[in-house]
Amino acid sequence: MLTDGEEFGLQGAKARCESGKDDDAVFVLNIDGVGRDSVLEVWSGPEPVERTIRQCLSKSPESFQAIYKCPPPPGSDHAPYFDKGIPVCMLTFNDQGILHSPKDIYEESKLDNMAVMVRLSLDLLEQMEIIRKKG
Repeated sequence: MLTDGEEFGLQGAKARCESGKDDDAVFVLNIDGVGRDSVLEVWSGPEPVERTIRQCLSKSPESFQAIYKCPPPPGSDHAPYFDKGIPVCMLTFNDQGILHSPKDIYEESKLDNMAVMVRLSLDLLEQMEIIRKKG
């Protein structure tokens, strides 16, 4: 699922969540941003899910420093789902200090972090048995 309108009051995620199309969802993974740094913010909840996510990410061969927040703050597209009682996780390599500013320019490190984010996300979903690896 892709949503839009996060900076405008989470309009896309709210509309999708309120539509009822995702009422059977067992988990929502929100990949919020892929910045330049190696600090990975992990916002998740409820608490039992957060513990599972911590355990899964601790096994990752990727190099990152995790900052965990539980319950997840409300400022991103996972929020309507968490409010509805659906377990969530938001992952971001945050560039909050320069996001959407003239300093927010293309850098190779963002491409590297995109690849890391894909591997982290797939590995997390596989370990949580939400998806299965083909083959």
